[in-house]
Amino acid sequence: MLSNRYFEIVKCTSAHAWKIRLLIIGSVIVLTFIILYSPLKPIFQYLGFAGSNGCLLYTFTGIPCPTCGMGRGFASIIHLDTAHLFYHNPSSVFLYIPSFLIISTVFVISLFKYEVKLKQSAYGLWKLFILLVSVIWIINILFGHHDI
Repeated sequence: MLSNRYFEIVKCTSAHAWKIRLLIIGSVIVLTFIILYSPLKPIFQYLGFAGSNGCLLYTFTGIPCPTCGMGRGFASIIHLDTAHLFYHNPSSVFLYIPSFLIISTVFVISLFKYEVKLKQSAYGLWKLFILLVSVIWIINILFGHHDI
């Protein structure tokens, strides 16, 4: 149906389309729970790390990881709290909005029994991902707010 250098959209079976939708729904539920409720935070606090925000790297080294503050950024997006949207991790909006668009697109095309297949050239994009994570990390260290 649609094809470019990195991916193609092809017809799939009804059962496969259901698997895609269930995988997306399950992943969104689990990730939303992890992001909003930070299951490591109470464990760290129980172990005596009172200043922990739930991040392994930040708790043990004091250095924020690339995703430190993204849970609070996600909560700001959900609550449409534009005042705090960029406060905790300025790059969270640049991760969540494109991710939402991509995931919702894959979900919608699965409703019509199509799937996205990555081509071999798409696997070389990991270098771009590493660059993006590095930029996010630098922005987070310079401008993010890691208060509890």
